[in-house]
Amino acid sequence: MTRAALRVGRCVRQVVAGQPPIAVQIDSIPVTARLGVKTQKIRHQLFLTKELSARLDRIALGTGRARSELLVEALEAWLSRRNSAAAEEALGARLTRFERHFEAVRRQQGLQWEVLARMLRQQLLTAAGLPPADKVAQASAIKAFETVIDEITARLAGKDEAVAMDSTLAKVRMFH
Repeated sequence: MTRAALRVGRCVRQVVAGQPPIAVQIDSIPVTARLGVKTQKIRHQLFLTKELSARLDRIALGTGRARSELLVEALEAWLSRRNSAAAEEALGARLTRFERHFEAVRRQQGLQWEVLARMLRQQLLTAAGLPPADKVAQASAIKAFETVIDEITARLAGKDEAVAMDSTLAKVRMFH
């Protein structure tokens, strides 16, 4: 087999006949940071669309920072967001908020059932002492009941609520 060394940029590649090149060594470039401390950085080549490059130039010009610095900051932010532990923490916080909201809804629903039960008990206690209703009163009660059921089903279907003639009912509707 024939071996040859190719120098491509700052990367030396070992080429063996009939096989793809294998990276042998990557040269690192000492770069002086803002505080004068030398750090080792590796050069990477990045291809951007014209629009993205123009946006990067505008941001660099507007902030007075180097494009490389902006790209490093953006890459670090993106990689940090993908950190699974941080993502799980954020998801846990969202679930906690959801649980609190769900518990509030359950409390409200429980209060609604309690109000309904108290109203029903009061109606049954009041009606127990009354004489049986005649046919006209029963027909009137059935019609009133059907009207209430029709209004409730319309509201559940998402239709606008009817104007409240009762001021007490208007106060209750202000809560939802």
